[in-house]
Amino acid sequence: LRTIDFDFDIKHIVQFIDSQRRDDNYVNVDLIKEATRLLPELNFVHTGKSGYYTGHCIVFPLRKNIYKKLRNKEITNKDLRASDLVDYNLLEQPIFYRYDITGDCNDTIFYVMAHFFRFFRDLQNKDYIMCGYTERDDNYQVNLQIGLKFVWEDKALQKELNLDAPPRFFEGDFKGFLSDSN
Repeated sequence: LRTIDFDFDIKHIVQFIDSQRRDDNYVNVDLIKEATRLLPELNFVHTGKSGYYTGHCIVFPLRKNIYKKLRNKEITNKDLRASDLVDYNLLEQPIFYRYDITGDCNDTIFYVMAHFFRFFRDLQNKDYIMCGYTERDDNYQVNLQIGLKFVWEDKALQKELNLDAPPRFFEGDFKGFLSDSN
């Protein structure tokens, strides 16, 4: 695991995200670059023993007004800009937006998620919000088990994109989950 080296890694990240999404306008490279600058601990790539890219974690530290707009469906991922991000250490209640976490296999996801959860376990300010948007149906129960709740789902978009599950916006924290793991 290592922090995203933007110039070197962005082509792999874009390719990986584009292969997973049905929307070719999903990736905003300026946004990822700023997130990596502000929050290098949660913007990282995983490479295999041979050095090849195998997965990544991208998390945005959001301004509160932007979080509220996402939560209220006033904007979508496509509307996010680098100026919407903030140094989370300056906030009374940091807000982290899980943009994309992926891996090429279950082993990769294990390493990526372990690093992700360690950040929140060791975070000094436990009064944070973790939020995000997902179109995947296979993580619904897992999200509930780790302390997240679903705020809304979009059945119209599910039909439009021909998805198995409706896209959902989630939020919460990992305090209960991480305290159980100690």
